[in-house]
Amino acid sequence: MLAFFILLLTPIAQGQEYELVWSHEICHDWTCYDVYDVSVSADASYIVAGSYNKVHFFGNIRLLAQSAIQEAKSVISQEKSKGYDTGKAKSLLVSAIRTIMKYLGYHTEDAESLLSQAQAAFNSRDYSKARILAEGEISCYRH
Repeated sequence: MLAFFILLLTPIAQGQEYELVWSHEICHDWTCYDVYDVSVSADASYIVAGSYNKVHFFGNIRLLAQSAIQEAKSVISQEKSKGYDTGKAKSLLVSAIRTIMKYLGYHTEDAESLLSQAQAAFNSRDYSKARILAEGEISCYRH
């Protein structure tokens, strides 16, 4: 998914809380969605934006996936201790983990390198080079 989202965050209280100052619509496959709600994690490590029929996540997907997997394992363990048959849930969790790992195969090192180069080009006012590098960075996340 190629999503374009511009967000400026301003620290309010010693950098602990953030306020949305400006947002833009999210575009995907030539369709744009107005953003209805934005949530920022307490440590500002990720942003979740909600539009009419989609939720868009911007941040470290690996950390989010690991957290969701740990939570699911914990719930299954608790239910098993209550005597419930958790075989189906375990099967679904294994399937979900496989799917998540399949789609987390991003080339993050390449993307980070290109993003650094794009920022350097932008800072030196070579905007066309910055754009080309940034587009290359985005393609590192495509499958």
